[in-house]
Amino acid sequence: PIRIDVTKEGNFIDIANHHDIKERWPSIKEKLSTYYRGDIFPEIILKTETVLNNKILLSESICKTWFFHLYFKPLYKIYNQGKPHNYTWESPVFGNQVISYDIHQTLEEHYSATNKIFINIKGNSNDKRSIGEVLNHYSYPKSEMTGIKYNPLNSHMEVQYKLYGEDLSIFSIVGTYNTTISEKKHKTTQIEIYHLPENSSFRPSSKSRHTNI
Repeated sequence: PIRIDVTKEGNFIDIANHHDIKERWPSIKEKLSTYYRGDIFPEIILKTETVLNNKILLSESICKTWFFHLYFKPLYKIYNQGKPHNYTWESPVFGNQVISYDIHQTLEEHYSATNKIFINIKGNSNDKRSIGEVLNHYSYPKSEMTGIKYNPLNSHMEVQYKLYGEDLSIFSIVGTYNTTISEKKHKTTQIEIYHLPENSSFRPSSKSRHTNI
């Protein structure tokens, strides 16, 4: 299993066991080779191997998957009621093409009836590219740089985290991203991640892993 180092706030830092992952790969590669055939298979294996062997590429790759992207966020901050944390947030709405957002992160004042803490994050895109430039994999606002009149990307996002009150671990993450493609077409991406306990009465131990909230 992959092991991740994170900051006190919950941000991804590094893959802690990259050496172990590289050592396990040859045996996994051999097993895959016994099951799959075809002209495209060597190409897929080569791409996979290239990413697995390079810690930077592997880190970038997993952070563009929705689970890792949303799970390892700076949730464990000091919250002052009525004063949101404001910062830039980049999400993989179009896979390898991320969209940048100005976000507001707030903590709800009261616990839920099931002793959950809610953290709400809302934001609008501050990306200067047009939707066409995003879809065509431009990493910079070409139209703006060349003086061409255009409409910047229009996208809105909301993510809600529910944390167990006992140890502040994550119970659920629900996120929705709405992006305008054209006047008549919109892209909606919804992500739901849940902790599935063994039974409905499960409660974590009361050891406080984080103390900022």
